[in-house]
Amino acid sequence: CSIIRFVELPIANAGSDDKICGLTYPLSGTLSLPLGKSQGSWKQISGTGTADFADGSNPKTDVTVSICGIYQFVWTEDNNGCTSTDTVQIIFSQPPTLTLLDTVCNNIYTNYTVKFKVEGCGAPYTITGMTGGNLVGDIYTSNPINAGTIDYSYTVVDVYGCKQVITGS
Repeated sequence: CSIIRFVELPIANAGSDDKICGLTYPLSGTLSLPLGKSQGSWKQISGTGTADFADGSNPKTDVTVSICGIYQFVWTEDNNGCTSTDTVQIIFSQPPTLTLLDTVCNNIYTNYTVKFKVEGCGAPYTITGMTGGNLVGDIYTSNPINAGTIDYSYTVVDVYGCKQVITGS
C-alpha cells in the first residue's frame, strides 16, 4: 500500500512594477497559501547596484539599493518543493542635485542670468520656471531675468518624476 500526498501548488505574486524617488522601496508580494503552509524568499535578479532586503522571507519587506537604476526582484513561493516565482521591476531614482554656479548681471544692470549644475539619476531633465533657458550637458543657464525680479525659482524634474527646486535672489 502506498501513501500519496498531494501538495497544493502556490501561485507567487511579487506585486506590481513601480518607481520611487528614493533608494528604499516597500515590496508588496503576497503568499498565495495560508501562512505556515508555504514560505517565500526574495532575490535580486538584475540592477545597476546591490540590494539589501530587510527580511528576505517576508513578502512585504523593504528593499534598499546601493545606487539608483532599474532593478528586478523575484519572489519565490515554496510549498514542500512545489514552487512558483514572479518578478517585479522597480525603478529607483533620487531628486536631482542642483548646485548654483553663478548669477550674473548684464553690464547695464537691467537683467541677470542664473547658472546651475544638474546632477542625478534620471536624465533627460525637464526644467521649468522664470524665463526658461538652456541645459547644455549638465549646466543650465537661464534666459535673461528682469533685474526688477529679485527672486528666482526653477524646478527640475527627472525622467522618472523626481523633482528638486532651486531658488534664490
